[in-house]
Amino acid sequence: MARLFLLVLSVSVISAVRGEVFENFNQCNRFFFKGKPVQGLDIAMNTPKPHDGVTISKEELREESVKLYQEIYNILHNNNYKTDLLKACSQDNINVYTLLEHVKCGIDQVPVELNYIQSALDMVIQQCQDLSNLVTNDKLKAKLETIIQTSKEVKEKIQDFRNKPDSLKDPQEDLNICLSAYEAASPAYICQKYGDKPGDNYQFATLYDRGRRIPLYSAYKMDLTGNTKRTGVIKYYEPQLVHAGLDSEQKDVKKVKESLKKYNGDKNCNAKYLAYRERYKLRWSQATVDDFTSFDQGHLNPAGHHAEGDGSEATMTFTNVAPQSKKMNNEAWSKYEINLRKNYRDELAGDLNSVTFKNCDHLYVVTGVVPGNTWQFGRVNVPSYYWSAHCCTRKDEGPIQSGGAVCPNRDDGEVEEFDSVDELEVKLKTLIEKELHLKLNNPINIFDKCVPQLTRSKSLPSIPSDSIDPLKPKRPKEYK
Repeated sequence: MARLFLLVLSVSVISAVRGEVFENFNQCNRFFFKGKPVQGLDIAMNTPKPHDGVTISKEELREESVKLYQEIYNILHNNNYKTDLLKACSQDNINVYTLLEHVKCGIDQVPVELNYIQSALDMVIQQCQDLSNLVTNDKLKAKLETIIQTSKEVKEKIQDFRNKPDSLKDPQEDLNICLSAYEAASPAYICQKYGDKPGDNYQFATLYDRGRRIPLYSAYKMDLTGNTKRTGVIKYYEPQLVHAGLDSEQKDVKKVKESLKKYNGDKNCNAKYLAYRERYKLRWSQATVDDFTSFDQGHLNPAGHHAEGDGSEATMTFTNVAPQSKKMNNEAWSKYEINLRKNYRDELAGDLNSVTFKNCDHLYVVTGVVPGNTWQFGRVNVPSYYWSAHCCTRKDEGPIQSGGAVCPNRDDGEVEEFDSVDELEVKLKTLIEKELHLKLNNPINIFDKCVPQLTRSKSLPSIPSDSIDPLKPKRPKEYK
C-alpha cells in the first residue's frame, strides 16, 4: 500500500546530481525568496508500484476506452450537432449523457475487472446505432458510425486480452532497470530546463507528485518586463521522470519516445512486454494529453507571467499543469493571473503603513494546488483548490508587499484574495487538513518573512528538520 507522507525540505542537505530531477531544490533555489524553498507543503503520495495502480496488461485497453470517451464527449459538446441530437434522443427516449457516464465508470473499473466496460460498450453500440438511424445530419451520422466501429474494436481487444497466455501479460524481471520509474520516490524536485543559452537554462522549479501525477506547486520569478505570450500548446514531458539517466531537458512526445526506445535497446528491455513499451512508460511516469478530456490543462506557472521566449515556452510542460475546471480557468482564475502581473508591472500607490510604493524589482510567485478526493480515470488526481502566493521586493529595501489567493476548482469557483501571504498560509493549512483528512503538526511557510517588519504580526515558528508524519492515503479503489 502506498503511503502518504509529509516531507520537510532541508536546504542544507547536498544531494547527488541526477540530471534535472533532484532530491531537493538546491540546484535551482533562486526561484524562491531568499533561496529557501517552501516548508510544510511537500505533501506527496508514494509512486504506485506496477501492480498498485492500473494493471500493466490492461493499460492498453484503458487507453482505447479513454479515446472513445473523448470522441463521445466531443460530439455531445459540439453546437453543430446539438439540435439533431436532442431531437433524435427525444424520439427514442435516449439519454446520451448517461451513456457517457457509463463509459467513464467502465474506464475507472478496467484495472479491477472488464465486465463493466464491456457492458458500457454494448450500450454505446446499440444507442449510437439507434441515433444514427434517426439523425439527418450526415456529418453527425458519420461520427456516430465511427464511434460504433471503435467500440467494436475495443471489445475485440478485450476478448484478445482474456485469451492471452499469462506468460505474455506481465514482465517478471529487470524491474529495477527496465521499469525504474516505478521504483522512484515521490515527490520529484524538478528544475525545469528549457533553451540553449549559456548557463543552466533553468526557468522555474516544480514539486511534482508522482503518485497523483500532478504538480503540487511551481515556483518562479514573474517577468515584469517585455511582452507576454499567453497562447501555446502543452506538449512537453520530463524524460527523467521515466528514467533518471535520460536527457535533462523537456521534450515533446516524439523525442521522448525516441529516447525511451534507445534506452530499451541499450538495456535489453524486451518490448514484447506492454510495460516496457515507450507509450506505457511515459504514461506511468506522468500525466499525458489523454488524461484531461473534460478538464483544462491548468497551468501553475502561467505562460502569461513571462515574456515571449524560453521562459514562456518552458511552462508548456505536463509537469506544470493539473486538471482544472474550464470555466474557472478561463474566467475567475485567468482574471486573477492577468491582474496580478498588471498590478505589479504598473506603478502602484498603496497604503503600507502610510508608505507609498511603486512596482517591484523582483516578484517571487509560488502557485500550487490542494489535492482532491476525485481522480480522472483512476490515474490523475483532480485538485480541489488552486492557490497562489507572491512576494514583492525592491533593491536595498527587501520585501515591501506580499499576498495571495485561493479558488475552488469548480465551475462556480470564486477567487478569495489575501492581503498578506501569512493569511493565505493559515487558509491553506485548513484546506489541506480538510481535503486530505490529516493533521499538519507544523505551520505552512511559503516565503521566509516576506512582509515588512513593521507590518508582520509575528514570526512563524521554524519547522524542525526531523518532522516526518507518515499518513495513509485515500486512493480510488483501483489503488488499494
